[in-house]
Amino acid sequence: MDVSLKLNYFLIDLILPLTAGYYLRSTRFHNKYLDKMISVCFSTLFPFLAILTFWVLRPAMELFWLPLFGVILHIIPGLISFYYARKHYTSGTDIGSFVLAGMLSNLLTLGGISVFILYGERGFAYVQLVVLFQNLILFLFCFPLAQYFAQRDTDSDGQGIRWRSLFNRNQLTVVGMIIGAYLNWADYLRPDYLGNAVDWLIHITAWLTLIPVGHSIDFTQIRQYWRSTVDILVIKFILTPIAIFGLARIIFTDTIVFNTLMLLSFAPSAINAVIAVRLHQLNIHLVMASFVLTTAVYLLVVYPVIFFYLR
Repeated sequence: MDVSLKLNYFLIDLILPLTAGYYLRSTRFHNKYLDKMISVCFSTLFPFLAILTFWVLRPAMELFWLPLFGVILHIIPGLISFYYARKHYTSGTDIGSFVLAGMLSNLLTLGGISVFILYGERGFAYVQLVVLFQNLILFLFCFPLAQYFAQRDTDSDGQGIRWRSLFNRNQLTVVGMIIGAYLNWADYLRPDYLGNAVDWLIHITAWLTLIPVGHSIDFTQIRQYWRSTVDILVIKFILTPIAIFGLARIIFTDTIVFNTLMLLSFAPSAINAVIAVRLHQLNIHLVMASFVLTTAVYLLVVYPVIFFYLR
């Protein structure tokens, strides 16, 4: 993929859908359609992409480390965020929102598209391995954590973990990985036209996931939290990448695998952080400020610098 085509991907698949989503805030476009976009991606398109990319993925022992690093990509910024939050906030709602904003990163959507632009479907397959346990982390740890901080201020008993929610259509991507790995192991050749379909599916998933993200941005409500989220910029774009660099350099020798992990270590705050905070009535404006600020810095500064360095 030449440089001009990669730049087109950056504009068409990252900037434009976010802009389009923000524009839709001024229209009567109903939220149920936005929810449907995300549902289609996680229940249909991402599983199909997993089949196609794992079908031709080159097996290597290094790849077994990627899901573990997906967990580490949550632990490192989570611990640093907790340290920062305890120094600057007193209420559970503020501490919980700050920790979740720092811990959860946009690994699959922005991270996946960013890696695909540079390394194609091979890189995207690596991203899918990294996020293998993402839903388990969200449901088993982040949701209970959000509930804990909400209870610190209200002393309510809460409703506990809804264990059945752990197993839903979001896990279909794992099924796709298994099917693709089996086709790879069984030595079935993937038809050329399916290889061409990967590019189109990446375009489609980018728009269907980023339009709802752009629609979630509300500058009037989050303006007061700009300064308080500057610390998250340091966590996301300096401290976490430094830590991941030190660990990944020891383990990985494959350049594309290593660069994929480094790209993901710079990923901005995730929309899942907003969802977790909203569900448990924490400080929604703080986490949204973090989401908007880190996403803007990533798209306008961080990723362009990485792009021209790695291309």
